[in-house]
Amino acid sequence: MADPVESVTVEEGTEDKDRLDDDQKVEETKDNDAMEEHSESGSEASSSSGATTPSGPHGVVLKALRKLLRNYHFSLNQICCSSQEDLTLDDLQDKVEIFKTLQTSFLPSLKQQVGALLDSLDLSESAINPCPNPESVAKILSELSATLHDTRSAVEELALEPPLQAASHDRHLKFLKRHRTSPLLWKTKAVIQDDVCEIFQAIEGLLINLEHHQNPKPGESSQSEFHGSDIIDYLFNPVKCKQRINTTWAKIRIVIDGIIEWSNLSDFAVLQREWRSSTRKCNRMLEALGEIVNGTYWRKDGNRMSAEAASDPKKVEAHKARAIQLAKTGIPIVKLGRIFFDKLSKTCLHPLPFTMDTEMSSDELESLVKKLESFYASIDYMSGHLCVIYESDKDISRKINSLRNVSEGVISELEEALLALSFCLIPASQTPTTDRRPASEQHFKTWFLEFKNQFILACTNLIDATDTCFGDQLEQE
Repeated sequence: MADPVESVTVEEGTEDKDRLDDDQKVEETKDNDAMEEHSESGSEASSSSGATTPSGPHGVVLKALRKLLRNYHFSLNQICCSSQEDLTLDDLQDKVEIFKTLQTSFLPSLKQQVGALLDSLDLSESAINPCPNPESVAKILSELSATLHDTRSAVEELALEPPLQAASHDRHLKFLKRHRTSPLLWKTKAVIQDDVCEIFQAIEGLLINLEHHQNPKPGESSQSEFHGSDIIDYLFNPVKCKQRINTTWAKIRIVIDGIIEWSNLSDFAVLQREWRSSTRKCNRMLEALGEIVNGTYWRKDGNRMSAEAASDPKKVEAHKARAIQLAKTGIPIVKLGRIFFDKLSKTCLHPLPFTMDTEMSSDELESLVKKLESFYASIDYMSGHLCVIYESDKDISRKINSLRNVSEGVISELEEALLALSFCLIPASQTPTTDRRPASEQHFKTWFLEFKNQFILACTNLIDATDTCFGDQLEQE
């Protein structure tokens, strides 16, 4: 059964994507080019600088850059078709080919052509003219325009256009699951809109700066336009433009290679990357709590002590001593959270103690992601409470009661996360010995049960510590 027609904005932008046949595309291109020629023939041109119509030896390059920026700096992604529940990979064979072409041709070509564009420029520190061969640069930009069009069209075709699989019934569609095509769209669009266009803007800035210095306006110093404004300095200062180009180019190479690598990962490997991020964030929480214990924690915009406590250094020290003791009790919770996400995201263990069901729908995968995110967020929220309590004695009763509720909530979030994992994680297959279950299954069940017991104990200890450390103050309020 088909879902109702969807109209969902996937990403912010300004271009509306219509499905056109080849003849329509040709006619539209002609019309657009004619409109652009008309708009650029006057005394004003649309560019990030607000400069006049491109002219001089670099006019053809500036014109090409501005056209690319208009076409690729923003785009609107909308799903305006019904999703289907009964699609197979055979039904999506065209999309399978598009996916392969994106991986093996469009994305590698995009990286190669951006590199060729930069090689055609003179970006050395001593260079006076960064574009010694405008005709060659314009040709590369033309080729790059075609590649950008093909790349963007490919990800839009995969993620937005019919036939579109229902997120609840795409468990068998592998890399064409909605859980995979939507992030692929966002990642690819981001490198085009944020990074490739950043390079276009920086090159434009170099050329505008060159044109201005070679042909200053009558009565103006060749430097006058470029003083007194941080944004102007950022856009047109040659040194900063070259720095932007080099930094962004290094990022583009890494990001495009990362997109290709990501697109080849299994669903489990994709989730493991997200869980490794949670492990790193737990490390940062432990650093903050460690600073509290050492008495070195400080936050610029943190709460300050009440006027009464601030006037009495002994009260300040007494409050901090209580808060430090409370933070020490909270540290085991964060450490256990780190162990949990580290265990899930380990890829170096051979064999892995468990793997994941390969036929999960996008809806099921999203649900799992949200459960694990909620568990992490609850630990982060608890850690944040400990930091705020250390910073100030203001509203201490409210803060302590809130910490108790949060600590109880962390236990609930863990139980939800473990329940979700129980439906999708599978013990790694091993040959069972006689009359015994596979060792991996024993490890799988034992580890999570022991972890749950330890985690509940740690949370209970923190709740008890709120009474030990601040119970007398709560009774007074």
